[in-house]
Amino acid sequence: NRDILEQLQARERLEQMEYLMMITASLDTTSAVSAARKKVVQTALEQLGDPYVWAAAGPDSFDCSGLILYSYKSIGINLPHYSRSQYALGMKIEREQLLPGDLVFTSADGTPSTIHHVMMYIGNGYTIEAPRTGDVVKIKPLSARNPSTIAGYVTYFINASSGVEESFITTGVPVP
Repeated sequence: NRDILEQLQARERLEQMEYLMMITASLDTTSAVSAARKKVVQTALEQLGDPYVWAAAGPDSFDCSGLILYSYKSIGINLPHYSRSQYALGMKIEREQLLPGDLVFTSADGTPSTIHHVMMYIGNGYTIEAPRTGDVVKIKPLSARNPSTIAGYVTYFINASSGVEESFITTGVPVP
């Protein structure tokens, strides 16, 4: 059983590295993604493999909302350490509008009132999350989520008329 577990862990590490290379290459070649969005995603990606610890917000362990809080702090945005509050602060968007750095929220019944988890959309149909006790920060396809548990999507960015992002929506704090 130990050999099987080690093989599964090795396979998962390889899969995570493949996801990381794909997302990093995509961010490097996509001019439509602002520097602020790239920084938020890169900060989250740097935490890959860090353990999930309830109520942790870095720098070496995270819970779901702590990973988001830590990543956004890298661009000077201070968010609460609670997934429902993070949802409430952002501008609600549709799945088709997701850009790297936007957030995806889940709940038991797909409603905002029971949100219990947040993950970051990182592009190409993938998210990064700190999933649960006993697990680590990892990349997962958004399609792996049961659609009935998706409670909503949020952005903290707005597009300026010039097509250049960004301003933080809820506080008006400029994003570099």
